[in-house]
Amino acid sequence: MGDDPAFVNPVATWSTSDASPSGLAILDGRAYLACLRGTKLYRIGLDASDPQQLLSDRYGRIREAVVAPDGTLWLATSNRDGRGDPTADDDRILRVLPDRVPD
Repeated sequence: MGDDPAFVNPVATWSTSDASPSGLAILDGRAYLACLRGTKLYRIGLDASDPQQLLSDRYGRIREAVVAPDGTLWLATSNRDGRGDPTADDDRILRVLPDRVPD
């Protein structure tokens, strides 16, 4: 964190080994952060409240998170780029309900 008034400090940070962020979606006052190296999805309030780790090690590297037209989240995995552990059905797009994302 800095003390230069020309810049605004982030409300939350994660180490590269925990997150390696690659995509971010904002929905209903919460941020959803897709993580490549951390192989999870973070959900956190825009005021840094209630941070949660979701989908940990469930789908591998999560490349992107976007808000879909119907208000759900679309997540894209990225396991076939030589850095992940792909399965027969990777890579894929996952549709998740924001309030029902499993831990």
